[in-house]
Amino acid sequence: MVVVGKKNGKVRLTEDLRKLSKCFKIRIHPITNPREIISNIQPGNKYFSTFDTIKGYWQIS
Repeated sequence: MVVVGKKNGKVRLTEDLRKLSKCFKIRIHPITNPREIISNIQPGNKYFSTFDTIKGYWQIS
């Protein structure tokens, strides 16, 4: 842990976690192309829904 002084006189505690980060496997979650999603909608489908999950992470309790 490293203590760094800020311009306003307060201190900030920081941590160098680069070594710890090397222990984790990187997972890639590709996002489907919107055109591909729309092309998969069948003409006879009656319902279609969308979800806006931009801030959804913060709603999990």
